[in-house]
Amino acid sequence: MSMDPTVLLIVLLTLSVVIAFGIGANDESMASVVGSGAIKLKYVLILGVVLNIIGAVWLGGAVSGTLGNDLLISTARGENYILAIIISTSIFLILSSTKGLPVSTTVSVVGGVLGVGIYYMIVNNGVNAVYWSGFTEVVLGWVISPILGLFVSIGIYWLIRKFILTRPKGLRGIEKMEQYFLFGLIGMVIVVSLSRAGNDVGNAVGILTGFTGSLPMNFADQNVITILLLIGGVGIGCGLFVLGRKVLKNVGKNILSMRPSDAFAVQTSTMIVLLSATLLGLPISGTVILIFAIIGNSIIKHTRFNKKTVKKIIYSWGLTIPITLAASIGICALLFAVNPI
Repeated sequence: MSMDPTVLLIVLLTLSVVIAFGIGANDESMASVVGSGAIKLKYVLILGVVLNIIGAVWLGGAVSGTLGNDLLISTARGENYILAIIISTSIFLILSSTKGLPVSTTVSVVGGVLGVGIYYMIVNNGVNAVYWSGFTEVVLGWVISPILGLFVSIGIYWLIRKFILTRPKGLRGIEKMEQYFLFGLIGMVIVVSLSRAGNDVGNAVGILTGFTGSLPMNFADQNVITILLLIGGVGIGCGLFVLGRKVLKNVGKNILSMRPSDAFAVQTSTMIVLLSATLLGLPISGTVILIFAIIGNSIIKHTRFNKKTVKKIIYSWGLTIPITLAASIGICALLFAVNPI
């Protein structure tokens, strides 16, 4: 028996806010500002809330469409399947955030989608539910984007060191130059945060745009999509403000000690890769890009980064798909046992 459409709508929107909250709690896009000590953490959080809402509404449409329609066949987008994806992703993101681990929201959602696809194949005698071409596009983005983040970060810092950092004379001149980089860093943080919100909001509400069930609200309507993006943006902002400080500190201060010029190079490379992907509608991991940009900065400077922290983050990335996939399958089985439609 199918759930009442109005009740289902409320449940789906509520869970979308929960997953958006989890995304915001795991948002480390402003970590380099925290790591450089440029702005106090409380002001970073307030700025992040505003930027997340604007970025979600302004830039979130293309990625939402990719996640909503390009990964699962229409018959696998019913209420139990969508609920399983949202619930499994929400649980994983919030638990990771409480541990201060920055994980990929995109990978979390895709793990949930794969779990649904596997469950669908099991109960439908091997019938495929996945558009593998859509996954190919997403996986290519995962592979290429961190490599670009690393090398672009190396290139930008090389240019900064060769043509800018050699000009100031004396300690006062260096301090003044770093102050200029601080202003540039704030500008880059704004662009990165807008791009990150536009890319990540698709993980919170994008899967709803492909929903095939009966609801009093058409998730495919452009005006409704705008409302969904606004809801997602508010949820991401709230998650960042309430739980995000632990992840920001872990990434910003525990991997590499950064000056404003370092942070500027890291954020600029992240901005270039992330904004390009967002405009192209590619759901990629802003977390992975940022971490590899930070590592790239340490390579060009011949400084050591905190390998222990990076290993912990990499392990959490490696566990993302297996955990969300298994959780999604289990939740599917539970939902169909309770609500066999």
